[in-house]
Amino acid sequence: MPRGLSHVALTTGKNNYKEMCNFYRKILPPICYYVFMETEGVHLAFETKGGPPDFWLYPGTTELEKFSGKIADAGEKTHVSFYANSRKEVDEWYKVAMSVRLCKTVIGSTFTDCT
Repeated sequence: MPRGLSHVALTTGKNNYKEMCNFYRKILPPICYYVFMETEGVHLAFETKGGPPDFWLYPGTTELEKFSGKIADAGEKTHVSFYANSRKEVDEWYKVAMSVRLCKTVIGSTFTDCT
């Protein structure tokens, strides 16, 4: 039996769920992550080709405040990191992530004000 992390499930907050699903749908393909399954409004799961669905989004049952982009406002936080197979994949991911532009999103320790 394999060892290690099986999957990560992030709660987005009911108010941010659709936006976060759209964000991850756009930024994960450059690093070979694709939608595995979705039950609209319930969960969205991603997998790598041939791998198990290991990254999940759930709306949760409460509203969550969107991150302002200021470290002082972060409070308790979750950090998720994905593997990339090459510098080319990282560069493509970064290009797509910057084009999506969620307001005040932190990408690679660079704060991006997207207003």
